[in-house]
Amino acid sequence: MSANIAQFLEKLKLTLFTEDDFKDHVCAIVLEKTKFPLEKSCVREMKGCITLTTDPYMKSEIMFRKEEILGTLRSRYPKRMIRD
Repeated sequence: MSANIAQFLEKLKLTLFTEDDFKDHVCAIVLEKTKFPLEKSCVREMKGCITLTTDPYMKSEIMFRKEEILGTLRSRYPKRMIRD
């Protein structure tokens, strides 16, 4: 039983690190495409949809370049099935 728990915790650890890395990459791509810095705490992903919490001016600039940002994310993370 303890082996199952250890395996589960190892998978959870890998998932948490990849989520953190994913948020870092989203912030870097947004910075690259829009020249606006974005904090990792502003990024959420749920069921293939990425939500960014930011001010309206920055959000409109991100929406203007949405397809570029999504295309880059899809090419770097094909297993994530990013839809929007």
